[in-house]
Amino acid sequence: GVGLALAKSHAERLNGTIAVESVQWQGSTFTLQLEAPIVVPVETESGAPLDSRRMKVLIVDDHPANRDLLRIMLQAADCDTAEACDGREAVNAVSAEAFDLILMDVRMPVMDGLAATRAIRALADPASQTPILAVTAEAMPEDAARCLSAGMDGHLAKPVTQAKLYAAIDETLSAAATRLDAQAA
Repeated sequence: GVGLALAKSHAERLNGTIAVESVQWQGSTFTLQLEAPIVVPVETESGAPLDSRRMKVLIVDDHPANRDLLRIMLQAADCDTAEACDGREAVNAVSAEAFDLILMDVRMPVMDGLAATRAIRALADPASQTPILAVTAEAMPEDAARCLSAGMDGHLAKPVTQAKLYAAIDETLSAAATRLDAQAA
């Protein structure tokens, strides 16, 4: 009902059409037609098109439910994910493979997120340059300042929503790019 009307409205705004064919007791087929320009993928240094490379994110949190929530939100954005239960596992993971982003809890057993961030920043490049976003229940301004002082590029207070996560990731990647530009200068 309402969903089809909204889809039709959106299709028409894009100068397209949506049609439906229904057969009783068998189901319906919906066809959406839009005019869109052909886009040529840009090649990366590795030769793979930029749009074919999925962002790889390491999720570091000692609570499985928090890791599950973040993984689901990231998979909805077509990201590949890996997980670590504590800071030591995170440092080992970053030492072993490349990530585009790390989501780091702060309070964890074995090694906390601040110590893990310092250890990651002490690794050889390019691992040491990986953008790190604190995802933590520590929400006070001084908590965010501690995270940034430890070498993180951003801070997101729990509870996390999909919109807040995506916005924080954008800000973190931008801050990391600024940090790398400053180091190169």
